[in-house]
Amino acid sequence: EERKALSRAQEEREEALELMDEARVERVAIAKETEESLGRFKSRELETKKQMEELEERLEEEREALSKVQQEREEVLETSHEARVERDKVVRETKVALARTKSRELEAKRQAERK
Repeated sequence: EERKALSRAQEEREEALELMDEARVERVAIAKETEESLGRFKSRELETKKQMEELEERLEEEREALSKVQQEREEVLETSHEARVERDKVVRETKVALARTKSRELEAKRQAERK
């Protein structure tokens, strides 16, 4: 009976060692898989950071372009306003000149009629 108990203990020990070996193999596989996943994650993280930097650069370029366009627009509006003011001045001067001319023509007509 001692032999049976010893034999059973030996079998249980071997089964336990097999289970430990299987657990070690599984643990190594899990560690390897985790390491690979971490590598992929870090790679994606670097790629994402690079994309973010590129997008931030594009955004800054777009902001600068927009600022330049807004500045040019302001300059055009200012020039347009100045041109309008100048046109209005010329129109007023022309109306005054036309009024003077008509007045002179009427005066000349009156003088011609008197003579």
